[in-house]
Amino acid sequence: MRPMMDIVLLGIAVIFFALCFAYTKACDTL
Repeated sequence: MRPMMDIVLLGIAVIFFALCFAYTKACDTL
């Protein structure tokens, strides 16, 4: 597997986790 693909997949996972975290924080605020 290419290192570039690993970096892209890792970036997508981090962004997805950040979006989920921001979503739960927004729900808690409301």
